[in-house]
Amino acid sequence: MKRICLFAGYNYNNKISQYVIDYLRELSQYCDIYYLADGILDDEKLIAIKPYVHGAWVENHKKYDFGSWKLLAQKYVGWDKIEEYEELILANDSMFCVNSFAPVFKKMDAQPDLDMWGLAAADDENIAEFSSFDKYITKNSDNFYIGSYFIVLRKSLFSTSDLKNFICSVNITGGRKNVAKLYEFELLKFAIRRGLKISVFDKNVWRNSSVYMRDAFNMIKSGFPLLKVRIFVDNLGGMKWMTELARETENFCPVKYMKYVNQIRKERDCKTTEHIKTNKKSVKQIIKYYMSCKLLDKLVRIHTYKKLLGPKALKKYISYVTPPFLQDLAYALFHQPKSIRQTNKIIFSLRGRPGLHDFYPCHIKDYNKQQVLRAKKLTGSQNMVIFFNIMREAISGGMLSIERFISHSKQFQNSLDIVLSGLPLENAVINNPYFEYNITPIAFNYITRYTHPEKLLLNIPECFVPNFINGLNKETYIWLWSIPDLRINILNQNDELMPAQCFIEELRTLCNNKLTITVAHKRYCTPEKAKQYNCPVYLLTPFLPEFIRTPVEKKEKIIVLSPDKHEYKKLVMDLIKKELPDYSIRIVQNMTLEEYKKLISKAMFTITFGEGYDGYFVEPFLSDSIGFCVLNETFFPKQFKPFEATYESWTDLLNHIVEDIHKYEKDFNLYKKISDTGEKEIQRFTNNVQSKKDLADFYNRFQKK
Repeated sequence: MKRICLFAGYNYNNKISQYVIDYLRELSQYCDIYYLADGILDDEKLIAIKPYVHGAWVENHKKYDFGSWKLLAQKYVGWDKIEEYEELILANDSMFCVNSFAPVFKKMDAQPDLDMWGLAAADDENIAEFSSFDKYITKNSDNFYIGSYFIVLRKSLFSTSDLKNFICSVNITGGRKNVAKLYEFELLKFAIRRGLKISVFDKNVWRNSSVYMRDAFNMIKSGFPLLKVRIFVDNLGGMKWMTELARETENFCPVKYMKYVNQIRKERDCKTTEHIKTNKKSVKQIIKYYMSCKLLDKLVRIHTYKKLLGPKALKKYISYVTPPFLQDLAYALFHQPKSIRQTNKIIFSLRGRPGLHDFYPCHIKDYNKQQVLRAKKLTGSQNMVIFFNIMREAISGGMLSIERFISHSKQFQNSLDIVLSGLPLENAVINNPYFEYNITPIAFNYITRYTHPEKLLLNIPECFVPNFINGLNKETYIWLWSIPDLRINILNQNDELMPAQCFIEELRTLCNNKLTITVAHKRYCTPEKAKQYNCPVYLLTPFLPEFIRTPVEKKEKIIVLSPDKHEYKKLVMDLIKKELPDYSIRIVQNMTLEEYKKLISKAMFTITFGEGYDGYFVEPFLSDSIGFCVLNETFFPKQFKPFEATYESWTDLLNHIVEDIHKYEKDFNLYKKISDTGEKEIQRFTNNVQSKKDLADFYNRFQKK
């Protein structure tokens, strides 16, 4: 296709920068270029670009790029000359050329019916939504535009009197923003109003003005040819670590563009605008904390409690005023049997622990040595899958679910490395006293220090997405950008705990839109959810372990309650104590997985106060027991058939559970029938056959390009 390019230049220090010369050299392979410099430039300075242009002029018109294009079309080149071509390119020197234009013209030439196209589109007012060009253009947003740094008009458009009049009507008043509103934004509206066929090379519409944000580096990693100069001059987006990101992403481009960055900063006498503040607490600050009003504030808060007497209240009061290192001492004395201290030696530290069940690296003896040895074993790994689990002295259904995914992933380890790491990122990875990990966990910052895979998949629990994003330091963040094929999957085990969309968008930017969500419940594995989160949603059914089965004749009069907090929990407990005094109530807490399995097996009944369709409901039936729950539309499968142990509401449960328990305990055959019915219904939706299929599909997606 025969093309002409009207190229607008603006030259600082009365010279043509090397990046402009190299840009013109690349572009000249695909079109005839006519160059106009706005400003003051000696004619001899034009010699450097003459091999690449068919005409070059200088005029100090101060009318920005649209003013240069108007003058080129009217005064220097002429519309008659332009109409000898099939395409008219409007371009400027606000960008470095970092990738070849060959794929661009090849892709766009394959669409002969277009009237107008550009490299990318954006809406500076859009701060929330990632979209596609074809979808976003239907919104008729006043701020939607195709970047005027490179716009192409086909002859079907530029030969019309309407377009010529639009270009010739350019009359610059006001500043840069006014130019964008009157001409850059208006050009797209001009084409839309006429029902023209419009497209862009990069079909992604990122948030904000993408070419100024971190998304610009995603774009060039995917073959986008240009990178904004102003990123490195005044950093309009206010993004951290842009220079470091540029150094890493430079490796994905044939043009080593950091030389341009250094030249531009020198020519324009500017420095990087990025400043990273550190906030390290000194020993003096730590001492001051315990002597400050914060301590007094804790003492005052004691008096806000309604219950002023009793051992539980006293314990709570003490925890408020006791420094963490004294809490460590007390914890070691009273919780030694189920403490991390069985496997890790704790060392004294003035830094307070993040919580009763969490530790910082400074609390673990030889922590650095342990982590280095573990991470070095992964050196050379090219295909890596990391599962993040919660690193604390605790146990939950979500933690166990992730651990079982890892356990069943071992069959895929011939082609990739399965790795366990921990969240929160700032905490130490530890051994869990309540269940054993299948593989030894490695802290994420050590993984980033000693490995550099070609392909990486991160699996992040939904409720920890904000923590993960906020916990990334400069080194780990830059490392992630340096991975050629980075993918991120959100483990949505509870849709009610999903993060706000803004955090999902941060992950999208981090992995260049290679973002997926896997859900634990079929109920929210739907097209509607994919639309809501704006990314693919797949089912990843949790695995079920083997449970202990105890015949009903040998079960004990125990009612197990899930540890979840719930507004009806006290009412249910009071009801059981009053109406079923011969039953013992046991709440699941401070017990290992094996202890829990034994408990629900010997207990006659279990009540869940969680999602409803959760482990505390499912697992008793797999132990030949009965679990009670209230039906929850968020989590129960649509096709689930309610039976006698499921209630429509908490009021329904309160009104009938005592009667039902009396009925089942008196008739063992009925008890077994309900237990078998529940297991059969659960197995329709939650079974290891389905889990294995979902996991195989999960890894097949990862192994595809």
